[in-house]
Amino acid sequence: MDTQLPVFSGTLKVHACHLFWTKTPVQLTYHRQDYRHALPVLLIRRPGILGGEFRVPLDPCIHPVRLLPTTKRTASKLEFALEYGWHTKQVRLRAPDAHMYRQWTSLVRAALESGRRPLASCDYTTTAEQPKPDFECSSLASTMNSSSNGTSRFNATIRQRVIEDE
Repeated sequence: MDTQLPVFSGTLKVHACHLFWTKTPVQLTYHRQDYRHALPVLLIRRPGILGGEFRVPLDPCIHPVRLLPTTKRTASKLEFALEYGWHTKQVRLRAPDAHMYRQWTSLVRAALESGRRPLASCDYTTTAEQPKPDFECSSLASTMNSSSNGTSRFNATIRQRVIEDE
């Protein structure tokens, strides 16, 4: 998997060990899956003692991932969180100011909506294009089926249905 240049990068505070916040370099980048597609990935480089570097693929078709809803309290603290993985892990991030908070949340939301995109459409700026809806496998698939058991919300896919008149 080839690494491409970061689309956006910055220093955010990451919640470490459920105890404290540590300033950490974070990058939103695209990793090449094959010759036609790139996968959006959030790369978080924590210090080694706090778990080290890890990647969160932002494609719900490959890996269950969603942006957790923000509350008034988390929004006032400029905090957002991602839930990812088959065994549901969370990463909480805190922006240094309101401008960075808006930028990061909009970029992560756009990356989740776009999923797999052709490499030709990957540009290296901070502006995100509005993706065309993909009903076969979209980020809605991870949030539409919520129930009490925690994992079933990731198992459903959305398919576009065509009603035929007889």
